[in-house]
Amino acid sequence: MALPAPAHATATPDPPSFRDALARFATGVAFVTAAPDGQPAGLIVNSLTSVSLDPPLVSFSPARNSLTWTRMRGAGRFGVNVLGRWHEPFARRATPAGADRFAGLDWDPGRSGVPLLTDALATLECEIVAEHPTGDHWIVVGRVDHLGISPDADPLIFYAGAFGALLPPPACGPEDTGAERTSEQLDAYRLGPDPQIPKRTDPRSLSGGLAAGRLLRGEIQRRPPAVPRPSKLGFGGGAGSSASFSSEGRLF
Repeated sequence: MALPAPAHATATPDPPSFRDALARFATGVAFVTAAPDGQPAGLIVNSLTSVSLDPPLVSFSPARNSLTWTRMRGAGRFGVNVLGRWHEPFARRATPAGADRFAGLDWDPGRSGVPLLTDALATLECEIVAEHPTGDHWIVVGRVDHLGISPDADPLIFYAGAFGALLPPPACGPEDTGAERTSEQLDAYRLGPDPQIPKRTDPRSLSGGLAAGRLLRGEIQRRPPAVPRPSKLGFGGGAGSSASFSSEGRLF
């Protein structure tokens, strides 16, 4: 049975509220790269998502007004570098429009020539198979033909306008099955370690500075301690063994 049409148009949320709502969705962070005319170019994004397993497809969403993506799309291919926690200084430096995103960066060309970071958590080499104009961004779809996976497991996280990192779940006693949680764990985020930030706060105030969030067994930590950059990693799969934020790459 069809639902009746609404009697009046639904009000559109204002952009700040919409951004704050989406900021409550934690994501990883990736460096999307290409080599137009043989020159490395890239964007920091948190819009990377899987689309299909068969065929293997991923997508990301650069801004329609991104000059960097205008150059990159001409290569017909792009690389995805999944960033680890040690990449936070790089991500902060490389996010603004116009940044020199390859200065001092350790990378090698992949099998298809796209720039791949030597210390990424994972790399994907993709052929552009579709590009859809949607609102103020593009949805770019790529078919993965080579990949690499690092043995490390310490991703960079983006949540509520801040970079952070995952923490391991607390140790459980033999009687702790995870079935019971306190009301505070279930209905609120516990903030810290900054004692000046309250333990409960209005979600609309989170866009610039949520310090940390614990939900059941997972934790996100804001401003994690410095982590030494790992040595050059060997990748399996197809990548080979050497393998105020701008909205250019869509960071909420």
